[in-house]
Amino acid sequence: MWDAHEIQSTPPRETQRFFDWMESRRENEEITRQSRDAILRAEGRITSLTLLRQTPQSSPYHSEGMTVIDHIERMLVGLFGIVGGARLVDVEEFARERHLRAELEELESVIREQAATLEAFCLLHDLAKAQTVSLDAPDGSRGAAEGFTKDSKLSEKEKAARYLKLIRAYGAEHEIEGYDLTTKFYGEYGIRVHYYNHEREVLEDRYDDDRLAVENLLRLTSRDQQILSLLIRHHNEALMAYPKGPNPKAYKLMMSRANKAGLDADDVMDLQLAALFLDNVAGSLPYYDGRFSPDTHAVIHMLESERAVAPHRLERREERMAEADRKAFKRLLKESKLEAEQIFRELDVAFGPERGKIMDEVHALVKDPDRPVDEQRFSPAITSNIQRARTLYQSSKRG
Repeated sequence: MWDAHEIQSTPPRETQRFFDWMESRRENEEITRQSRDAILRAEGRITSLTLLRQTPQSSPYHSEGMTVIDHIERMLVGLFGIVGGARLVDVEEFARERHLRAELEELESVIREQAATLEAFCLLHDLAKAQTVSLDAPDGSRGAAEGFTKDSKLSEKEKAARYLKLIRAYGAEHEIEGYDLTTKFYGEYGIRVHYYNHEREVLEDRYDDDRLAVENLLRLTSRDQQILSLLIRHHNEALMAYPKGPNPKAYKLMMSRANKAGLDADDVMDLQLAALFLDNVAGSLPYYDGRFSPDTHAVIHMLESERAVAPHRLERREERMAEADRKAFKRLLKESKLEAEQIFRELDVAFGPERGKIMDEVHALVKDPDRPVDEQRFSPAITSNIQRARTLYQSSKRG
């Protein structure tokens, strides 16, 4: 964070492509355990979540695993990774969008502050996929030969069971699993899985008890529950709105819906962006043209749409960041024993304009490690504290 001119002078951070960033989170045993525990805890309250362990998904869009539960677990890994301190500024695709840094930092903050609502979204948003699943394959493909056609005598439930039997047998035969299994199986069989209108189905009365159980489990307020319903109802629309570029019209419609529901549109859009990131970017692993292509552009396009429709949000965000910077710098000075009154006492400076000049000098010395300290003006103790503060300040900018 810190001032804009200081950001520009900060040495470049080491970044990772988003795929590798997510792999680092998945390889973290604590984050993976936390994600799986969250699913198991919810399954103890609602049996319909367990059905997603037997609900297939397919490449090219969902290459992260053979069932919908793999998608949900991956979303939770992204959620708990950021809650645990992972930074989007470390993602190459986001780091190069320097004009969106304030927005991306606030996205991290929203995920951390609204983790319970977003966890509920992860667990609930695809609950109806088990009931709406359908499968098909192109004419002439191996999948079509196995009965995955629109005029097949197999029911969709039978197709789903057959799909899982086939892909597991294929994995055992070729001794592959994970991403290799989902992509290679799709390449050979061409079977695609769909879930038409699942986002609306999950808000039907039959799922009321399930939604309430998860909302109670995560102690959501009535306001949180209202926002969660909007996020679930329109999450597929959000996926479709920003694939190729900014879409101010879609963004304006989402804000209008939030206002119509009597909610703070800014709060809703913050969470809609977080839900889009978790569902479309962290949770899904598209595979096209022989490589994995996480859709980081969806977040970038939504933020650019926001700038076109709601410039006040950027102004508000920058004000909050500036205030957070001031507070952080004040804490750093206190930790380094460079608070104003402490310095004035040690230097025996009388009340007056000289005090302001001294503190301006101290602040400049802390922020610029190459600026020489006037050891005749400052005592050895203050000089030592300035060096300590410089180290903390540089560390803060890198972190």
